Amino acid sequence: MRRINYLFFLSLLLFIAGCNKSVLDNDYMPSTIIKVGLTEKIQTEKLSWSRYLDSALFVELDTSAVVGQIEDCRYVKDAIYIRTKTEIFSYDTLGNLLLNFKRQGRGRGEYLTITAFDINESNGEISIYDNSVNKVFVYDDKGMYVRSFELKNGQLARDMAVMTNKSYLFYTPDYMEHTSRGVWQTDSVGEGFKQLVSIDPKFKYHMLCLERVFYHLNGDTVALLGGVDHNFLYHISCDTVCVPLQLQVDIKIPKRIIRKYNGISSDEDLKSGKMYVTGPAFESERLFITDVSNFQKRVTLIYDKSNGACIQVRDEDDYDMSDTIFCPFSCCDNGVFLGWLDPNSVVSNEFLKNKFPNVTLNSNPIISIVKPKM
Repeated sequence: MRRINYLFFLSLLLFIAGCNKSVLDNDYMPSTIIKVGLTEKIQTEKLSWSRYLDSALFVELDTSAVVGQIEDCRYVKDAIYIRTKTEIFSYDTLGNLLLNFKRQGRGRGEYLTITAFDINESNGEISIYDNSVNKVFVYDDKGMYVRSFELKNGQLARDMAVMTNKSYLFYTPDYMEHTSRGVWQTDSVGEGFKQLVSIDPKFKYHMLCLERVFYHLNGDTVALLGGVDHNFLYHISCDTVCVPLQLQVDIKIPKRIIRKYNGISSDEDLKSGKMYVTGPAFESERLFITDVSNFQKRVTLIYDKSNGACIQVRDEDDYDMSDTIFCPFSCCDNGVFLGWLDPNSVVSNEFLKNKFPNVTLNSNPIISIVKPKM
């Protein structure tokens, strides 16, 4: 199978490593360290996705509401939640519309844009974060306004997650003078701000911060792949943080780049191969997947937690081309991998057009739900 553009991944998970209520990354001792070969190839077996992925369900969304460009997806209790920049949609796995709402404006309970969203699995509340006003807006499972609160630490978040205990997590990777960065936690009304994960203050380089970093591993655990200052995989349950994995990339980013708050300063830096980015991460009970790239080479990493096996794919020859499974995905949630196909892409591609003969330019996107093998 050819590599899907959306695939960028991380690497692993065993369980047990320093589980801590401390926020200092230096306190963490990852249970597994994976060496990633960007400059020197680490030879592994060919990648066959059918070895790891069990099935792919493709959901053609009904057209009772028009879904624009999809920014993010969630999968909660067999329901698909979709966000665009201004709207929220929910569908069942047959493609039937369950919910659609848009509360854009400047009035009570209204947002300007949707930076991030999440679903509270315990009560179905939908939380929307708008970083243009630095506020969280909470709606019930019918889309009716419940409450809102402002982030009080003065930082703008890139992503947000809701825990089953109704607390919130916020990711703030952007460098600001005299401001601590990392993962923060608040209660259900934005009080009690505390830091769970820190980013090295000397490490100003953050290159292409992803808009979405949090994902739900299961109902009680939220995970994220941290920045390249440590390359830690974090698992957060309530206010306890575990680091089951660390990536050890065979590139050392020069100090002159690390100390630049805006990352790259020239094409020369970009072409040097001396810096890299990771993620996003995809994780299930068995698998951990991510991409690591230095803009010259990209390594796709697949780590099997069940037996410790790790495959690192660098070239087209590293794929098992007899593998015919088709499974586009771009994010993960609650143990499944999610993706979407734009109708324009479908009708302009012969393979996709044959696979989805009912799709036209007036159709909504197709959602893929990929279930990894247990």
